[in-house]
Amino acid sequence: MEYSCYRNQQKKTANSRQTYDTGNAARLAARELRAAIASSLAEKYDQSPESITFSDGLAHLGDLSVRLGDVAAEMHRAGQSPRALYEYWAPETLPLGQGGDMHFAFSFAAQAAEVEVNTQTGEVRVLRVISANDVGRAINLLGLQAQVEGGVIMGLGYRQCHLQRGGYSC
Repeated sequence: MEYSCYRNQQKKTANSRQTYDTGNAARLAARELRAAIASSLAEKYDQSPESITFSDGLAHLGDLSVRLGDVAAEMHRAGQSPRALYEYWAPETLPLGQGGDMHFAFSFAAQAAEVEVNTQTGEVRVLRVISANDVGRAINLLGLQAQVEGGVIMGLGYRQCHLQRGGYSC
């Protein structure tokens, strides 16, 4: 069994995009492959494709279980391809301030920092940072933690930037 997935080569990068782009491509390719396998088995065993379930490398048709490797070999012999290809394209977005939908990979987060500022020298000392993030369903907890911590670090990097007409001044 094979599946292939591609993600689009957009000009811009965004945090967590890889999981969203490639994850959707893999998920949708797997859905197509599953449907092709179920259709092939349904035809061979006179079953409905919806009644076929999959687990642990097996296709289950009622009391009968068939190894997916055997299904792939049978599909090859029948001239069918046990593979699926899906190309996922993320939604188009416009630059900030130009309307349209927001970027598909924007984070829904809020951060607060408790700081000490030496009013004589301007030195800023970060005492504590709190970050609240609506992450949805986490797929990779270690990657999620790294993304959240990376967002905090980026925020700290902007600690002395000031928004001015036309951009930032740091």
